[in-house]
Amino acid sequence: MPSISLKELYTAHEGFVSDKWSICLSEYDRVFRPRQQEPVSLLEVGIQNGGSLQIWEKYFPAAIRLVGCDINPNCERLSYSSEKINLVIGDINLPETLSRIFSIASCFDIVIDDGSHTSCDIIQTFSNLFPYLNQGGLFIAEDLHCSYWENYQGGLHHPRSSMAFFKTLTDILNVEHWGTALSRIELLQPFGINAALGEAVLAEIHSVEFVNSMCIVTKRSAEENRLGQRQIAGQEERVLPIRHLQGSESSAPSQKGNRFSHSEPSAHCQPVADTASRSALEARLYWHEKRPEGVLDYCESFSSSVDYPANGLPQELAIVVPDTLVSACGLRLDIANAQAAIVLHDLWIVGADGEALWRWSGHEDAFANLAGVAFFREGEDAPYTLFALGDDPQFDLALPEKVLAAIRPGCTLRLDITPFPLICQLPQVFAHIAAMSRPDVAMEPGFPVLTSGLEEIAALLQARLEQKDQQIATLNGQIRTLETARHQANEQLLRAESQLELLKELLLSSDRIEPL
Repeated sequence: MPSISLKELYTAHEGFVSDKWSICLSEYDRVFRPRQQEPVSLLEVGIQNGGSLQIWEKYFPAAIRLVGCDINPNCERLSYSSEKINLVIGDINLPETLSRIFSIASCFDIVIDDGSHTSCDIIQTFSNLFPYLNQGGLFIAEDLHCSYWENYQGGLHHPRSSMAFFKTLTDILNVEHWGTALSRIELLQPFGINAALGEAVLAEIHSVEFVNSMCIVTKRSAEENRLGQRQIAGQEERVLPIRHLQGSESSAPSQKGNRFSHSEPSAHCQPVADTASRSALEARLYWHEKRPEGVLDYCESFSSSVDYPANGLPQELAIVVPDTLVSACGLRLDIANAQAAIVLHDLWIVGADGEALWRWSGHEDAFANLAGVAFFREGEDAPYTLFALGDDPQFDLALPEKVLAAIRPGCTLRLDITPFPLICQLPQVFAHIAAMSRPDVAMEPGFPVLTSGLEEIAALLQARLEQKDQQIATLNGQIRTLETARHQANEQLLRAESQLELLKELLLSSDRIEPL
């Protein structure tokens, strides 16, 4: 079956309106043509008038699913006769919207982000959707020229713009050559990636390609993305003996002393003092006891703890109640001993016999007497993020009396968490604050409101980040000024040398001075 170009389809299209730049049509044709007759599943974020979905159906005649997502409720006016086309109305980065999309298709071959074009949204969309790309799949971000504009959280030298993020992904490709102990997640932490974009998923980034206002990221298995072994062909070595290197692998020299291998991440993280980013955190469980002399207060003697790293990876913690417990009448959990952002997926108590005594309902009413802790979540179905804001963040577990009475030595408090350095999770909070303040965005029912106290510290931290961004921009401007001055000085030196040579020639040609 002869294939037709995307530009030809756009020229002939008479259905719903679609809006694409010329370079998008030619680039899409280039990267999609090899799979045009394949049974692809495609997701497009931001469909506006809906015409692109009709065109994709014509371009991919064997497509299985074509899903469009848009935050504008007016898109409900769109209807399609094709069973291949599905439409989801909602914010692509809210859990309930993602859940509806994945109920239609569990994974995709192509994801196109033509949504809000704001940097934070683009980064979060990549974080949420790239893990659900099939091997060989493509994630394509459009309209990245907005990344250079302030109204879209961007600027030419903005350290957390969407372009800065995709440029950093090119470093992710070469992680085996860094020569540092830095992980992929740590390099991307300043951009506020979420837990779904872990080390294993980042290892599947095969290529990052840029064209004007577009970025195309390809996904392949981690093994295909390694440099691999050295392959040497031929028999004669007339210049340099290298045949003995056949089959060897690249080994990066340590860059511990190379300040250019460490300055960039620390520069990004400077605005917030983050003591949890490198060292281990401690979660400590305290208990009140009933004794003949009365109820004892919480103290170190009646506690048990476990250490864990704030590395952005899912973890299950187990804090065992020791033999010193007599009879508990209250439990307090100090979730961390330093500032951190901890995604709390589950929390439960297991008896010494392995049977569950209590399981968290998923709501804040299970916690009491909060100190130094603030809660945040992106939607009703999303897990809570606990922001440990002080040096001793803590809360009591509001447990029924029968549960407290059943707690004995050997019982275990288990936590299913994903802990991050505090700075890593704040960008998505900023994005929600910005979204709530925009009159043109219709917020869905149940949109989260920041717990009292968190909004104030988030605003303070954001102001410090913006101040540091301004300092970076000022320093970049000074560097450009110095570069310009150096260039002008070089030009003046070249002109002076040329004038000197000309003067020499004039003097020699005047016959008044004999050559030395």
